[in-house]
Amino acid sequence: MITIRASIYGRGDPVAYVFENEHIYGTNGRHLGWFVQGIVYNQNGERIGFTATTCPVSIAKERPKAKKLPRDEFRPRWRSPAFPYLSCRYAAQDLRDFLKEGQVSPPRRTSSSMGSPKTKYDVESD
Repeated sequence: MITIRASIYGRGDPVAYVFENEHIYGTNGRHLGWFVQGIVYNQNGERIGFTATTCPVSIAKERPKAKKLPRDEFRPRWRSPAFPYLSCRYAAQDLRDFLKEGQVSPPRRTSSSMGSPKTKYDVESD
């Protein structure tokens, strides 16, 4: 049985999910990092993302969320690496590129969604 805590969407497309409360896997099965106490860490233990409650800077009002497309079948998960030392350093890579490493295919876009680019990623609890 898969214990998925939350799915992560980018522009309505599923890109990753939280497995067993701490592992972040891409929909392609790749282990991307960890989700610990509301903070996303990459493979090197560097901070790369936050929830609204853990973000160290004030955040703007949330934009309306895009229509969420159905998830594809999950790919077999890669083995997770050893848990790293978690540092207070911020990763050089941005969250969008980090999550793109876990996508199965490029995002599906329709002519109505070709508006301005957004960097918002939505998390939906399952």
